[in-house]
Amino acid sequence: MISDKIVIIYAQDYLPDNAAPSYPPEDLNIPLGILYLGSHLNSIGRRVKLMDTRIHKKGDFFKALQDELDDCLLAGFSVTTPCVKNALEISDFIKKLKPSVKTVWGGVHASLYPDATASSGLVDYVIVKEGELPLSELAKYLLGNKKEITGIPNLVFKIDGSIKRNTVQDNGRLGFIGVADYALLDMEKYVEKIIAPNRRRRQVEVLTARGCPYRCAFCVNTILYDRKWRSEPPDLTLEKLDRLIGDYKIDHVFFMDEDFFCNRNRTKSLIADIGKRKITWEANCRADYIKDDYLDDNLLDSLKKSGCVKLRFGLESGSQRVLDLLKKDITVEDSLNMAKRLSRYGIVPAASFMMGLPDETAGDVIKTTDLISRLSAVNPDIMISGPAIFRPYPGSELFRRCEEKGLVAPKTLDEWSDFYMHNNFDEYHNGVPWFDDVYIFKRVWLCLAHLRIGAGNKLFRWLARLIVRFHLATKLKFVESEYLLHKFIKNI
Repeated sequence: MISDKIVIIYAQDYLPDNAAPSYPPEDLNIPLGILYLGSHLNSIGRRVKLMDTRIHKKGDFFKALQDELDDCLLAGFSVTTPCVKNALEISDFIKKLKPSVKTVWGGVHASLYPDATASSGLVDYVIVKEGELPLSELAKYLLGNKKEITGIPNLVFKIDGSIKRNTVQDNGRLGFIGVADYALLDMEKYVEKIIAPNRRRRQVEVLTARGCPYRCAFCVNTILYDRKWRSEPPDLTLEKLDRLIGDYKIDHVFFMDEDFFCNRNRTKSLIADIGKRKITWEANCRADYIKDDYLDDNLLDSLKKSGCVKLRFGLESGSQRVLDLLKKDITVEDSLNMAKRLSRYGIVPAASFMMGLPDETAGDVIKTTDLISRLSAVNPDIMISGPAIFRPYPGSELFRRCEEKGLVAPKTLDEWSDFYMHNNFDEYHNGVPWFDDVYIFKRVWLCLAHLRIGAGNKLFRWLARLIVRFHLATKLKFVESEYLLHKFIKNI
């Protein structure tokens, strides 16, 4: 009898050989993608094993995987571009150890480059976009319970060396899975989080909607979800919270929807019931939502009373010109207004920024440092993330702009495995193709370094701005000594 067991792997960006797992617990978000896949398969009677490479040492992971492959039908991978290298290594391990086990890749990278992914000899099938229904149908086909592979939606596969693509569709109604089965994961590996300085909570990440209606040029959502936004029924969200609170003693929830506040009426109907659960929570938001005709003072007060302690914002830049290039559809004034208004209610804004964008100038960099200082002045509790050095997301509009400026996109899966870049000074030392001036790029990195060091100190933030201006004026004559100073300060 053919086994119906399916192993689904979240292959993060590296598998270290050291004596500790890849990520500390406070940095481990629940791998919601594979959780939803596994929950659906489990609900229809399949045997499922979820594996997260981040919680294992490398040797331990491969030993555990070897044990799971003994009676395995199918190994699935959720793959973003940073994960390609690891996913290839694991797929190779599976094919050498157990050639009868079929491999299927899904996730963002596979959805953006299905042909290149399916062309690899280590990948038998590719699922593009949403995967719950296609994966369950593929399992039926492999078990002999479905005759035609051409009827499986979202599937890409090879026949006699030729790539075939089936019709693409989404799952339709978002609540069809019901409450995700968090018991498929070792939840104690994920729940302990530091949600703010000196504030530790038992946190889970929850999705209540998919997609985003906005058009940010650096994001791939416009391609993957066609700027559509779908939410689950509010009753399902509340049932999910009750189970998590009861089963895992959760006292803090991070709603990881791309846009939790996309539907104002839905938000208003949820927050009163969330407040009854006596938990704290946070969510992603937009700066331009904090205004009188959307999230007004009454609604902000209700958010606070319901337990909302933090809202996350992608502010990205202090330059309006760059914001317009990014198609963020927000203004610098929106960011400042957001910080001021949230300070009245004790809701912490967590703001992320990035630098090193194509067509960004040194003047734009300065405007970003200035905005960070202004935000800190109007709301001392603000949490600043970054400024992170821009990494082009394959498939995005900004990625194509980088290609116009000289970035050479890989063609094969093996080439993609070496494409991903880390926030590492030495890797950026000689600049990147979308920056004409390598010195500007070094300034970006140094600005990032100084702002991170001084994130909690007003005086140092002020000095950091002067330091960046000094480098602009001297054309980086002292950049190497400044880098050594930065490393020295970090070490002490």
